[in-house]
Amino acid sequence: MSVVQEVLASLIRVVADHLDESKEEEVILYYSGADFKGQDYALNKSEDLYLGDFKVPLSDENGKHKGWIKWDSSAVKPEVTDDEWSVLEQVNISLGKEHNDPVWLGAALSKAKKGYYNLNRAYEFHLMGSEGKKKMTIRKIDDNQREVRVKRHQGWGC
Repeated sequence: MSVVQEVLASLIRVVADHLDESKEEEVILYYSGADFKGQDYALNKSEDLYLGDFKVPLSDENGKHKGWIKWDSSAVKPEVTDDEWSVLEQVNISLGKEHNDPVWLGAALSKAKKGYYNLNRAYEFHLMGSEGKKKMTIRKIDDNQREVRVKRHQGWGC
């Protein structure tokens, strides 16, 4: 294959990938406060850092189990107890529940009262995984329910 053919083949792949990305629909899943089953933040030994390790199932609008989401979260104990916590979160998400289903990893820095998502505030994560980049937004839609929106991400906004 000549250099010109290689460049053209590469350009065709980029255009085809872009067209495929624009067709992908957003996936919307849910989890509830009850799904945590007692999982909570714990204060570390020096009592200045809250650590959380959480995992809950993701379900569709009919309650059918569709995947998993897991967070490792840490927050420095705030000086003023009413302040929102700055929470550094690492997340793993699977949009399937079978062996070797695709997974994505990501991170975010979020602000929330006592480390828990505030009502109707969007929390954004940028993900990389087995099937490319994704953008995930989590939003607490009522006192119990959280909405997770995942879609292909075409850039990092940098």
